[in-house]
Amino acid sequence: MQFFVFESADGKYVVKFFQQQRFEVKDYAAWVPNFVADMLRGKQRKEKLERLHKMIQSAELAYEKAPEQTGILYIHLNKTHHVHKKLTVLDRKENLLNVPLDDVQFILQRKAMFIKQTLAKLMYDGKEAEARARITQVFDLLVYCAKAGIYDTDGALIRNDNIGFLGDKAMYIDMGKFTPTQDALSPAMLDWNFRRLRPLHNWLKKNYPSLEAHFEECRTAALGEIS
Repeated sequence: MQFFVFESADGKYVVKFFQQQRFEVKDYAAWVPNFVADMLRGKQRKEKLERLHKMIQSAELAYEKAPEQTGILYIHLNKTHHVHKKLTVLDRKENLLNVPLDDVQFILQRKAMFIKQTLAKLMYDGKEAEARARITQVFDLLVYCAKAGIYDTDGALIRNDNIGFLGDKAMYIDMGKFTPTQDALSPAMLDWNFRRLRPLHNWLKKNYPSLEAHFEECRTAALGEIS
């Protein structure tokens, strides 16, 4: 997990705080020679700074090029002195914490509904046409990001529930692995993009065969649109 995530009281928004401890350099046991410890800490520091830079770059890319496709309303990536507000959050142990927003890195994002729950409810309610439209929206999302030169390196979009729905659009819930690329429309990347939806395809095939057929239609149409 890259963020600590808190939902707003009205259920419409989430605030995601960067997990800073992921980027801390650990101490080594006293028996480790100093020169070895220094070398390991230097390597670890470099790797963690690179990881943090990629997360910041990903958030900036999502905010600048795909705010509607990620639901991002605001990003705060550096310490500031102008917010002058504290956010009260309730952690898992039900402790109330007052977080000074000037001091932390965070993302404010609209809350999305998960794919499978949404499709299951629509089908239960007999709204198959709406369910089909939702599947179309998933492919629209991937096509939009490919055309915008955004490459998402997350290989488990469906398993990790990293795509959902907001209004009449599909959106990325987790935008922590975006990177800019000039090759998003290449056959190899398009194939990678759509292969990441295979768990959804298998789920539809098992539970809703009529939607599985529409999934295949959408995939074929998307490939035709951007090939």
